[in-house]
Amino acid sequence: MHDRNRITLDDVAEVYRTELLGPSGQNDLAHHEARLRDGLGDEHRYGLAMEILAESAIQGTFTTEARRQLEKRHSKLVEDAPRQVTDTLAVLVHDEYIEPHPDGHRFIMKLLRDWWKARFRHHYRPLVENRAVGFRESDAP
Repeated sequence: MHDRNRITLDDVAEVYRTELLGPSGQNDLAHHEARLRDGLGDEHRYGLAMEILAESAIQGTFTTEARRQLEKRHSKLVEDAPRQVTDTLAVLVHDEYIEPHPDGHRFIMKLLRDWWKARFRHHYRPLVENRAVGFRESDAP
């Protein structure tokens, strides 16, 4: 588009950031969230899924300790919180949002992880308080 013969790594990074994660890519990525809401069919489980995905995106992994904290917090709202977290994780794994990892669960698709991270990075509070919050050098485009 700019009458150049070569594409540089900087060009690729720019297209990734401005096109795939930018306004043009929003419809494709928003489809994942809509599909998730439809697939879970329950507002509480949808909320759990959003927390699991935000934690996975921001912290890099939804750890066992984060899971314990999420179950503890939600057990004040519903009596079967551990089962609901387990069921929600099963849906997220089955639908290929995240995959099991030795440390917990992680996003499969970098693009989807980066989209979730961009949406929540400035207003998400990690489930495990002693983990670092805020902008890290690894977040830089």
